[in-house]
Amino acid sequence: MEAAETFWIKLAKNRAHLDASCTADEVEQEAAWWQEPLGCILNTMAQGTTMWTISMSWWNANMKVRRKAVGKENIRRHILEEVTTAKAEMQKSI
Repeated sequence: MEAAETFWIKLAKNRAHLDASCTADEVEQEAAWWQEPLGCILNTMAQGTTMWTISMSWWNANMKVRRKAVGKENIRRHILEEVTTAKAEMQKSI
């Protein structure tokens, strides 16, 4: 971690700090300058993720059955709410 902090201190040492009076061009240049070192650090420090078959092992036939049951229950609940609302409106009109 200390090496990374030292690296950042060396990189930013001679950079001008932006303030409220800076131009859009200066902001663009500063952003472009920061993209390269940040990209390099992220590429070296962050490992790529790979999807493996075992990553999805929790998703099995039992999960499919349960999701289907939950979906059916949601539909049933929605229909019941609609029927209840319609019934209440009919009773109001009588």
